[in-house]
Amino acid sequence: MSPAEVPFETVQKWQEIVNIVAEIMHVPSALVMKVEPPNIKVFVSSESNSNPYERNEVAPLNTGLYCETVMKTRQSLLVPDALRDEEWKSNPDIKLGMISYLGFPVVWPDGQIFGTICVLDRKENSYSQPYRKFVLQCRDVLEADLRALAKLSGELTRSEAYLEEAQRFSHTGSFGWRVSTGEIVWSKESFRIFGYDQSLAVTLDRVIQRVHPEDRALVQRTLDRASRDRKDFDDEYRLLMPDDSIKHVHVVAHAVRDQANELEFIGAVMDVTEARRVEQQMHQARTELAHVARVATAGELAAGHCPRNQTTNHRHDNNGQCGLAVAFKREPRYRQSTGRNK
Repeated sequence: MSPAEVPFETVQKWQEIVNIVAEIMHVPSALVMKVEPPNIKVFVSSESNSNPYERNEVAPLNTGLYCETVMKTRQSLLVPDALRDEEWKSNPDIKLGMISYLGFPVVWPDGQIFGTICVLDRKENSYSQPYRKFVLQCRDVLEADLRALAKLSGELTRSEAYLEEAQRFSHTGSFGWRVSTGEIVWSKESFRIFGYDQSLAVTLDRVIQRVHPEDRALVQRTLDRASRDRKDFDDEYRLLMPDDSIKHVHVVAHAVRDQANELEFIGAVMDVTEARRVEQQMHQARTELAHVARVATAGELAAGHCPRNQTTNHRHDNNGQCGLAVAFKREPRYRQSTGRNK
């Protein structure tokens, strides 16, 4: 897949190239064209005084433009004088007075057409061989830049894929919040944690709406304090999901300044629901274990009051209390003597 955009630095470089081409070749127009179906756009235009083409100007395809033929055939095109050429004497560029043309295709490394680099003149011009080589070398520079962009884009895509997987496994999303505009940017995992569709625009109202009602005041105070004091924040609160389930999230953010010196927070949101569930289970287990220990200790203390080594009958009642059937020793009975003492 081709990169969607050519960065500003590269565009500026290309601007210098077409300016030099127009100056050296003494032509009013040197252009880099970019195909954006159903149109073709003037991507970069030489800053010549007599250049009729403006940057970002668009024209519909399938209208017989010189550059269309170059892109379709992927071959260079030389038209010394369109007015004398039956094939070209009706092309739209003649209305602007551009009767001569030299152009080369510009292609992404994956084979997709980017557009063209071309020069146009108001007079007949056969463009000598050195000039043709010069424009061709400029085309090679453009394609080298596109190869570098494609490579960088591929590496970036892989890095983003790795990051996305890491966030999914760790249940950690990332976000950016520009305070002055209220703009919020979420990663895919942040959308998943909050349970929102990725097609929705993220706003503070949507964030607050998802927060558990009992925690909303806390979250609002945190956001107000962060935007006022312009300091980092670290907070934990609950989310109430559409299915009435509850999530616990831990949010940390770092305050930074963007290129316009505007306050922005870069942070992470972690779904710690499972961790809190495990903590609750451990707390409950410790509570139950402590209760069992107290009961066992009480039983041992009660058992300590029972006489040991009894030869009499010994039993425990239903309450675990010790009972003792004591064998009373009978007093001996003396027969009353009827006789006299001797």
